[in-house]
Amino acid sequence: MSIMVAGIANAFTAVIMLTADLTSHAVAEPLQKPRAIYSDTSKVAQPRRSAAYPTFKKGTPYESARKALLSSGWQPVPPSGESPCEAGDDSCEKMPELQSCAGTGEGNCLFLWRRDGTVIAVFSISDPPLVDAVECRSRCR
Repeated sequence: MSIMVAGIANAFTAVIMLTADLTSHAVAEPLQKPRAIYSDTSKVAQPRRSAAYPTFKKGTPYESARKALLSSGWQPVPPSGESPCEAGDDSCEKMPELQSCAGTGEGNCLFLWRRDGTVIAVFSISDPPLVDAVECRSRCR
């Protein structure tokens, strides 16, 4: 037991000496301006950029949003399966990007668009359709 007490005493003395040594240097030396680690800031992580897909104000007429998408290079994505339009409904001819509608009569529809591998979904409400939301589905940046 006396060996353990002596070991603890020696450790305690070492901590006190180290603390005193660190304190004397901290007071004696003036603070210095930190050196830059990298002179080339292009390698430093940059903040995230805003979304690489368009956004529209809620309530924007879908027809206006559609024209803006087409003029900025977005392409309609036709549905992969059966047409969501019923016989006599020409919506799918006018808007080939129409994927589905809820069938509630409230105009809740989904439209898909693609540009450079990025796919976005535009959700609408009302009839005629108004933009409710835009969501990136794949290859979002």
